[in-house]
Amino acid sequence: MAKNEVQSLSEKDAWNWLQKEHSKVSQHLEPFTVACQKRQDQGEYWWELRSCDYYQYFEQSKIIFPDICKGPWFFLDRSGMYLANTGYILGVDDPYLLGILNSRVFWFAISHISIPFGVRAGEYRYRLIYQYMEKVPIKELQVGKELDQSKGIKLRDLVEQMLVLSEKQALANVPHEQTRLQRQIEATDREIDRLVYDLYELTDEEIAIVEGTAVASLEEVCENDGHERANPTQFGIGDDQAASVANPAQHAGESGCGPSAGAQGTSGPVHGIREPAPHSGSPGSASGDSPRSS
Repeated sequence: MAKNEVQSLSEKDAWNWLQKEHSKVSQHLEPFTVACQKRQDQGEYWWELRSCDYYQYFEQSKIIFPDICKGPWFFLDRSGMYLANTGYILGVDDPYLLGILNSRVFWFAISHISIPFGVRAGEYRYRLIYQYMEKVPIKELQVGKELDQSKGIKLRDLVEQMLVLSEKQALANVPHEQTRLQRQIEATDREIDRLVYDLYELTDEEIAIVEGTAVASLEEVCENDGHERANPTQFGIGDDQAASVANPAQHAGESGCGPSAGAQGTSGPVHGIREPAPHSGSPGSASGDSPRSS
């Protein structure tokens, strides 16, 4: 029976259907009937969770990223993957944005915006929640500016190349082939970084800062309250050229469970979920500690 057919039933008939089709579930739930009927957070019937307004964004292409990580770890999912917790999605298929988010420039920016969240394997971790992500300046390509458009196309091509290489590496089962592909991935990654530096018009001195700056001190980790650090917009891009990565994200557990507004720099909405997000090259892993990959 289709979901919409079930929801057109009376509560008694729907419960009979549940008992018939999912007897163990109904047996488990039945002792809690009275308590569940008093819940505010329920769906069409007392045994259901409230409906989610953005299931369609799970089923379409999207950028997935974890809540906490120690490097740029953004993954473009085109398979309709569903997530359960500890992550967020950007409801867009945008290789250009993915390239920027997985770049050194992005990680330099977020590490000067977000709060250091402890150390793992000698590296600081950062939270990628809305209040920090919205402050990251995303370079908008100027319409009618041929050089800008050319750089944007090249970045998209490099990211698509990286996605193909990462997929091949995940399937490779011969060590020397894995090594060869890893070298190609690293070379492509460096090329993406160079192109992003160019997009943001960084000087050699600024690039050296991005590549060599310690992202946080122990003292900063201990001073999470009132955390303020350098403004990353000082590097080659001002408010008139930048778009925010995200508008407010919404967790699946928050009231209403509706989609948030479209992201200013991405043409799509941002939604909160709660599952470790894989990076673009390896959707099977979910620790939040993988090396960055575009």
